[in-house]
Amino acid sequence: MSERVTADTFLARPLTPCGTGVLVLAGSSGRIEQDRAELLARHGAAAMAMRWFGGAGQRPAPHEVPLELFVGAVDRLAADCERVAIIGASFGAEAALLTAVHDARVAAVVGLAPTSVVWGAYAEERWSSHWTLGGHPLPYVPLRRGLERRHRATCLPGALRVEPRCGPGPHGRGVDSGRADLG
Repeated sequence: MSERVTADTFLARPLTPCGTGVLVLAGSSGRIEQDRAELLARHGAAAMAMRWFGGAGQRPAPHEVPLELFVGAVDRLAADCERVAIIGASFGAEAALLTAVHDARVAAVVGLAPTSVVWGAYAEERWSSHWTLGGHPLPYVPLRRGLERRHRATCLPGALRVEPRCGPGPHGRGVDSGRADLG
């Protein structure tokens, strides 16, 4: 049985539950991955597909999206399931990996075209993180200066050359090495 829980959330329930709940996250398309959720339900998983930006009351773009949004979805799945997993594509994979780092209830993550770092996002005339936790932007890898001008000029994100930068960040300090507590 499948149902639209809200305008931004679709839940596919299996006929024969296996005890696993899966949160399904799209990437920068912003769509609700209903087909993928239904496929998982046919194989026994309760699958919740959600829009995580661009919906009512949500961030308009994947910029400073609160990880608490995904933790709330894990809450809903964990209430009825023995195990919770997250599958995400591209930016959704980034969200899935970060959520799993901060929520021990997530038993597995499937990342489709994931990244190994949190990238910066240019929105609202400034650079910041794609993600927040507790109201604070997560640390991110900045992109080369000047990219925002080209982005505004071309309006074609696919035409931009994205290059990671290991030199001075937005505060003028370079990084030789670093450590992070991911727990």
